[in-house]
Amino acid sequence: MLDKEDPVDFGNGRFTPHDVASVLKIFLRDLLEPVLTNAPLDAYLQVTEIRNDESNAKMIEAFQLLFLLVPPPNRMLLQQLLKLLNPHNKMTAHNLAVVFSPNIMGFKEITTGK
Repeated sequence: MLDKEDPVDFGNGRFTPHDVASVLKIFLRDLLEPVLTNAPLDAYLQVTEIRNDESNAKMIEAFQLLFLLVPPPNRMLLQQLLKLLNPHNKMTAHNLAVVFSPNIMGFKEITTGK
């Protein structure tokens, strides 16, 4: 319906929150370039290893600096996505990261190392 640009009424009870989340993840996954772009991918992964205090302040600061490298349209999409997800869900930040990070970082396949 969205691809055909047909009007979609998400409040009519026809669609569940899971349907909407699935469509959002497909949209993010199918972008030509990931929201966080491929260029600094190694840097994103290295920042996740910073653990020098209880508040993770250094890691947060490093991510904030990396997000400045994201092109403005992508950064705007990321900000809107974070605003959408933050107050309107019952998932923890960790669970949101598990569900959405592969889609915003462009990982097409997750390997577990097993």
